[in-house]
Amino acid sequence: MADDAIFARTGSGVTVSIAGECRKGGVLLRPAKKADRVGGWETLRRLMQDAGKPDRPGFYAARQCEYFWSTVPTLARDPRKGNDLDSRGPDHAADACRYAVLRRGHDKFVQRAFNV
Repeated sequence: MADDAIFARTGSGVTVSIAGECRKGGVLLRPAKKADRVGGWETLRRLMQDAGKPDRPGFYAARQCEYFWSTVPTLARDPRKGNDLDSRGPDHAADACRYAVLRRGHDKFVQRAFNV
């Protein structure tokens, strides 16, 4: 999953998008579902809260995810929209996680994987 901006061909003389360059290197990306930021944060928060519960799927981040751990725990909320993050902060890791949990079919996958 990746922000849809990397699929655009912008700038003069640009013939390949960033995603196209990644594809040339063997990295296949799909545009993220970005429509519902607040719903995505709610889903991610629920998965984080349910981590460790044996009967619920949860969100886990490995210790090796240094960028996640150095940015996500200290992200501020948007002062005008309390259920959203302030996008002026370093929210790239949080956005990537939100994109992943909003991926089409995620809930069905989680239900099958965890038998819930």
